[in-house]
Amino acid sequence: MKKNLLLIILLFLFTAGVTSAVDSTKPSTHNSSWEQKHGQAAKTNMSECIMCHEERVECISCHEDTAPRNHTVTFVNKTHGLESRWNRTTCQTCHKEDFCDSCHETSYPMSHARAGFVSGAGSHCGTSCVVPVGSWNNTPSKNCLVCHKTRPVTKSGALHTVK
Repeated sequence: MKKNLLLIILLFLFTAGVTSAVDSTKPSTHNSSWEQKHGQAAKTNMSECIMCHEERVECISCHEDTAPRNHTVTFVNKTHGLESRWNRTTCQTCHKEDFCDSCHETSYPMSHARAGFVSGAGSHCGTSCVVPVGSWNNTPSKNCLVCHKTRPVTKSGALHTVK
């Protein structure tokens, strides 16, 4: 009985010592407000995080169930498309490239929702389904090709062509 009690006490002291050793090695930035600011810090310098944390594994363990604070209902339902157009790389910090497809295969982005966007020849790009010279290199490559990896097809299934 005394042996068991002694073992329990030693185990407790050892565990407490390990815990305090781990806690004492935390960077000074990991203070009480760290949970609110860690995302921005990770974006700025992930290489510093992975000195102690396994890259992305620890992020995913929390954020798989709890979205980052900036992923509000408005962001998810209305504005994430704009942000992804500005900096797709930021999205890909957590999301794989095909993440967009998982939703947008069944629902159009808001920019595609206006009346007539996907019906009628060329109404979506302001042409008659023939992309004018120069236009393909400017507008679609900066807009359409963000999501459409190749020249989009027309309703008839033919590729857009350059005059």
